[in-house]
Amino acid sequence: SELQIERMSYRSDDRPWLTTAADSHWQMATQPLSDDPTQNNELEGLDEHQRLNQQIAQLEARLFESKQRLAKAPRIKRLTSLSTRSAIDAEYLHQWRQRVENVGNKHYPIQARRRGIEGELRMLVALESDGSIREVKILQSSGYSLLDRAALRVVYLAAPYPPFGAELATETDVLEIIRTWRFENQQMSARN
Repeated sequence: SELQIERMSYRSDDRPWLTTAADSHWQMATQPLSDDPTQNNELEGLDEHQRLNQQIAQLEARLFESKQRLAKAPRIKRLTSLSTRSAIDAEYLHQWRQRVENVGNKHYPIQARRRGIEGELRMLVALESDGSIREVKILQSSGYSLLDRAALRVVYLAAPYPPFGAELATETDVLEIIRTWRFENQQMSARN
């Protein structure tokens, strides 16, 4: 995320406006510091020192709100073939992959088998700490809607997944697993 510096500036009507700078390029904000017109009117009757104190208080309130929102945001960990370094991540990923492959091979699409359709797709599966599915997204299609739908179906048939272990749960609220799903030789695999 880009570092932004904030400072106060004044328009010709002497109303305060928030100005931001990113990479030393100052830009005028398009709205007054406060969205509440009564607060902006209150600032008009104050001397410069009081006005500055009021503006600082408003900025501090915004900063506090931003920190509160950030504290509530889920801690997301993304596992790809390159990012799986810890033994805990690797073990969870191994168990997840075994489960998905077992279900996928039991429910391999019959039409694909009959017609000899093979392919691979890249998919993201996001899991909550209790093992429930938060999100599933195909990042790169196989080119066959039959295989794409089969992969999605397998993810939901294999759910719920095991809850995160205590160590993984202490640092992660949502686990995003990105894998390439292969449908070939009448078998399904979810690998790097």
